[in-house]
Amino acid sequence: MLKIIHAKADHRVIGIHAMVEGAGELMGEAALAVSRGIPLDALATAIHPHPTLTESFAQAARSALASDGTRQ
Repeated sequence: MLKIIHAKADHRVIGIHAMVEGAGELMGEAALAVSRGIPLDALATAIHPHPTLTESFAQAARSALASDGTRQ
């Protein structure tokens, strides 16, 4: 499970919950997203290689945007 916590007003990433084997591999991207306040749009459209664990960030960002009714 990867969950992105974001500010509703501007969709900035403010936190990440990662409960998956290999979560340590995701912490670099998580730290960058949180420390820079990267918006969900940027995370959703960034290039993430397939198949990798990091592509879950793009999927989670798209899911968060869709749940807010923004876009998919």
